[in-house]
Amino acid sequence: MRYLALLIGLAACGGGKGGASDAGSTDDGALDGALVDTAGPPAQQFVISRERVPANNNEASAFALDLDGNKITDNQLGFVLAVLISHGVPLQPQLDAAVDRGRTLLLAEATLSDATGTFTLLTGENAAPAPCASDQDIVCRHHLDGTGTFDLAATSAHDTPLAGTYDGTKLAAGPGTLHLVVPLGGRDATLPLAGARVRLDAPTADGIAATSVIAGAVLEPDIDPMVVTPLQEGMNAVVARDCPSPASADCGCPSGGAHSILVLFDNNPKDCAVTFTEVRNHVYLDDLLAPDITIDGSRALSFGIQVTAVKATFPR
Repeated sequence: MRYLALLIGLAACGGGKGGASDAGSTDDGALDGALVDTAGPPAQQFVISRERVPANNNEASAFALDLDGNKITDNQLGFVLAVLISHGVPLQPQLDAAVDRGRTLLLAEATLSDATGTFTLLTGENAAPAPCASDQDIVCRHHLDGTGTFDLAATSAHDTPLAGTYDGTKLAAGPGTLHLVVPLGGRDATLPLAGARVRLDAPTADGIAATSVIAGAVLEPDIDPMVVTPLQEGMNAVVARDCPSPASADCGCPSGGAHSILVLFDNNPKDCAVTFTEVRNHVYLDDLLAPDITIDGSRALSFGIQVTAVKATFPR
């Protein structure tokens, strides 16, 4: 903790007529060397240890916050992802693998005082310990044991921290801007969230509870490049990996997540691949991917996820 030594004054010597006094002394009995705290509460640093996207409509509602102030929670993109998952698209396993194996390193920093707090997100790199002990490690997550150290990625955003209220058990902060890294379909998508808000449940120096929510809105011009393209490219990568026979009728993947992706999207033409147009114009998604709220006069697509975090250390 940093302190500033403030010299208020020095007591006069001798006290009577003709007694000497130090220059600048103005008040007998003033405090000598009083200390004034000039720093805010210490920052608590975390690494996100799990990101959960909604798997059904109930979860889409549970992972939502009111982003536009109309007393109704918003999570339209969450409903889109729930539709895909309900049809067999393996979004959550891919997201878990990216976090567990350290391909996605999303850092967080919060300050908590008696009644207020702040929160922001950053992107990390160079995790220590290494996420996986070896190529044969199928669990990994060694960097998520609460002792991990990280560097900040050169590409990390540095958003102004969201400010809010803290009641001793929950931090509610926002609105503001956050850059949320979410592996959509296996590829990291960095979503610039406008009107972002967070609800951190039971935040302590050791972590953030699994019921916490990060939410915000993807502005309309960002929907195609930041949401649809990562989804399409990620799903196409799954198909390329798991469907080894593109010349065969079933593309060599008669079941599983890749098969579900092709059944949903490989329609025009049927070529064992998924195009941007097939995703963007799909009957399930065309209307659902339209903006559903307005943030500061701009149309946007709402989104919310559930997160868990553990203690971390990184330079600031």
